[in-house]
Amino acid sequence: MAFSAAVLYGELANFFNIEFSFFNVIISLEYGYFVTNLLVFIPFSYIIITTYFGLFSFKITKWYELYPKHTDSVSLIYSASFLARLIYPICFNFLKLAQIEKTQFSIAMSSLSEGTIFGEGINRFFFPICLILFFFMNLFNLYRWLLSLCGWS
Repeated sequence: MAFSAAVLYGELANFFNIEFSFFNVIISLEYGYFVTNLLVFIPFSYIIITTYFGLFSFKITKWYELYPKHTDSVSLIYSASFLARLIYPICFNFLKLAQIEKTQFSIAMSSLSEGTIFGEGINRFFFPICLILFFFMNLFNLYRWLLSLCGWS
């Protein structure tokens, strides 16, 4: 729960351009190379695990589902490619949450920030709004209500 609140706060801080971030505090403390990397690894792993768990919990009409000891090769390849495609945006989002600038990753991905609508605007406005929307949908259990409204329950 604390990590979820920290991620939500980080997205809001990015949205409202607030300088303080919990993840930045972890990095700015001087604990040494190994301990700092271990402390950063814990919230980063939490973000990755929750993202992948949420995405792989969706059942797409019995396609691409993962079953213990019964998953076909096409579903495994799809899941592996999906994992590989998501790691870069998750890393970029974590750097934005931690408000870290001038890393080699940020330099390589700087072309994402050059566009006006699809660059910095997407990272600063669209994703935090989506995260806040999904947060309130989970908080008030609006998924079940929407499914019953559409007749899919």
